Amino acid sequence: MGKATKRNRNKKKSRGSAGGPTSVPPNHNVPSTAADTSTSSSAGILGRIRHGDPRVRLGALTALSATVLSADVLSADADAAAAAASRNDDIMGANSSRSSKNNSNKKNVSDGLLKAIAERILDPDVPVALNAAGCISNYTQFSSDVEDAYDFSAGSGSNIVRNSSILAGIGEVLLGRIDKCRTDIERMGQGLAAAATVTASEVAAAATPDHVEEADIMDTADANTTDTCSKNKMRKKKKKTKPTSNAVTPHNTVEKMMRSLDQQWVLANLCLTALSALVERSPTALERLGGDGHVSLINDTVGILSLAAQFLTTAGSNGGVIMDDATTKSVSDAASSSARCIHSALDENLPLLRSLLSTPTALQTLVSTIESGTMPSLARLHCAGALVTCRHLLPRTASANDDCLDAKLDEMDGVVTSVVLPLLVQYLDYRPDVANALAARIMASEKDILAEMEEARMEREVEKEVKGRHESARSIARRQKAIKEQKRAAAATAAVEGMDEDEMKGDSNLSKAAQEGAEGGGGGNVVETAEDLYDKAVEAWRASCLPLKLAVEVTANLCAGSGQDQVGPSFERGMEDDEMMWNSDDEADLVAASSASSSRGAAKSNSKDEKLFAEVVRMNVPDRVVEVVKAIMNMSSCGSNSGSVPDVVGEDLCELLSKSGVCATNAACSVNVWAEAPEASRKVWSDLCIMTKGSLGDDSIAVAGRAAVISIMLSLLRDRSALVSSIGEEDLKTILAQLGHEGDEMVDIRRDAVAMLGILCSAPHSDAVNAAVCDAFLAALTRDDERVAVLAEVLNVMMDMYSADETDEGNHEEIFKQKNVLQAFQRMAPILKRKISLERGVASPAEIEMWKETSLNTSRFIKYKKGHM
Repeated sequence: MGKATKRNRNKKKSRGSAGGPTSVPPNHNVPSTAADTSTSSSAGILGRIRHGDPRVRLGALTALSATVLSADVLSADADAAAAAASRNDDIMGANSSRSSKNNSNKKNVSDGLLKAIAERILDPDVPVALNAAGCISNYTQFSSDVEDAYDFSAGSGSNIVRNSSILAGIGEVLLGRIDKCRTDIERMGQGLAAAATVTASEVAAAATPDHVEEADIMDTADANTTDTCSKNKMRKKKKKTKPTSNAVTPHNTVEKMMRSLDQQWVLANLCLTALSALVERSPTALERLGGDGHVSLINDTVGILSLAAQFLTTAGSNGGVIMDDATTKSVSDAASSSARCIHSALDENLPLLRSLLSTPTALQTLVSTIESGTMPSLARLHCAGALVTCRHLLPRTASANDDCLDAKLDEMDGVVTSVVLPLLVQYLDYRPDVANALAARIMASEKDILAEMEEARMEREVEKEVKGRHESARSIARRQKAIKEQKRAAAATAAVEGMDEDEMKGDSNLSKAAQEGAEGGGGGNVVETAEDLYDKAVEAWRASCLPLKLAVEVTANLCAGSGQDQVGPSFERGMEDDEMMWNSDDEADLVAASSASSSRGAAKSNSKDEKLFAEVVRMNVPDRVVEVVKAIMNMSSCGSNSGSVPDVVGEDLCELLSKSGVCATNAACSVNVWAEAPEASRKVWSDLCIMTKGSLGDDSIAVAGRAAVISIMLSLLRDRSALVSSIGEEDLKTILAQLGHEGDEMVDIRRDAVAMLGILCSAPHSDAVNAAVCDAFLAALTRDDERVAVLAEVLNVMMDMYSADETDEGNHEEIFKQKNVLQAFQRMAPILKRKISLERGVASPAEIEMWKETSLNTSRFIKYKKGHM
């Protein structure tokens, strides 16, 4: 009794302890028993994170990942801050924009806590490092503290949310852990392959001797039945050969090594995901890493890619590692995150590109990843995007007297043409039937979740009603049993009356199979809940949609060309003039900036891109992007609008349409050989016009598609001069109809429609056309709730329309006077200034500067017209 009592007391002590690695999962999900950090001070949390016991560190990090550093909490905080800032700007205007920024400067996580968590990423205890990496990954992806924000009104141009040196320090820690993961994975992979080979040989060699020995023993026992001593010896010998349950077998060793390897891949994926988000959301943090950091970034990301290719390619082969599904997924995710990291880091990063070009093996790894059919789709597409970025940035890395630039470009063009373009063509394919099936699967799962919620609600109501009756448990059981027997008898009677003997036999077998499945007779299959089915449906949808979105994004970058970035006027000058009043110096600066902008905008694409763009058109890449837009819009017009698709599907389709519009717009602007002939451009234009028919309503997918189509049409009109002369009356009506769409979500459609009308009116046209366009513009100016973007575009176009004097050929001064355009301008001038002031803190500095220029030109236009009337 004493020993038993002592064992029980030890059990109680273990249950009341802080908990070890087995009590906390080795990922960043938190169990229900996690400690609540809301009642603890910051110093207490830091002490637990830096505690000497890994179990205490693990518990603290696990609790943080479920509270202040969970994805849901960080996203909610960011959304709440953005909504509060938007409300302040809408209510109080410009004066509150600065205060809302100051309020948004509050950090969600203190610097000390962030540093302490980052330190644990390098923890020797892998579960602790996993949880720390999960916390940092959530922080870099969802916290508003990470986003680079600049206070242009103060003219500082510096980050006002988080010190970039702290974020750069996190980047260095992540790179250090990724490098260690790479080393550990390589070592574990070699050990696991050797162990698997030894295990297979030992099992094959050990199986036969055991059976032979047992057979020999039995034969000897039968032949010497009278020899009791010999029989006892043989029984003892046979007993020794039986393995015990606690013996360490080679198979268990391999499983243990596989679990450790999977942990390393998961840890590498978390660190790469955090680093990718840090690079994308805070470029200043990447800049602070410097030369050594760039080398580490290339070596680590490319090294993980190379290891993943080895594991995925040789899995199951001779000398390779046999991985389960979970480990295979971890390897694939790490490969995708690694490719994403290098793709994002190369964006406008010439020092990193130079480091990459100085490492030929790195470029070869990117190419081999694209060509590998075993690598995940996202990894291949991100590598393709990295190569496209390298190609476009290559001319900017060369010196003035670099004679090898043409040879380098030809070599890179060959890689893009032979490797990247075929991959993009493969993924630029939208299948409406597949999309509808995946969306229907999500909708069915959502209905099942709602049904379960309704059942739970009804159960609560029944329980409440039963408790109100004060009925005993015995009477409840008797009543429920009687109800079940009545239902069973009624169902059996109905089934017998409606079936013959064969049908009854078949139904009996079916019922038996269903009963066996319900009782768990199907081999121990786990019953999935409606939420599990929903998560799988969403995962299947995203696995199909994400590669297409990424392919469109890479194609958009490819079609943009390698031209120099357009450097606009400086936006660091303060905007202290609350009433938007400018002096002569302001006017001179703006006029000079306008002239410079106009001269830059007239430049065409780089001549060094012509050969590459010819291949892009030859493989019908721009046409494929337009077909994606057409397929999605046709699906929407056939009844699958945003009201009948799940929210996650609608959001992805809207984003896909937006990206496709940008991609086709880039092609129209830069890829001059696409739709170059008048017949080809007219055909593309006609196809786009068909997509603008019909009402939009509340269909967000149709609105996003219409905005994409109108933007493509605008680019074609701007860059295909022969197309302007082919525009007929029906086309003009189609464009004018776009101005009738109301609502803030239609702003881009109205603005681009105004710009198209301006292009058409820049060519010679009749007074009737001029009058129709003028009426539409004046109607837009009379809307009290019209946005500044549309108003500024209308004023710019009308100033161009009526800039000619009465003595000039092709003027429309009679229409100008008949429609009282000057009075409309005089009324709009102060309104535009006031609306611009309200947009400060909401719109970008570039937009504010452009609108200020429009307001200034409007005042000058009024003065000019007054002096000539």
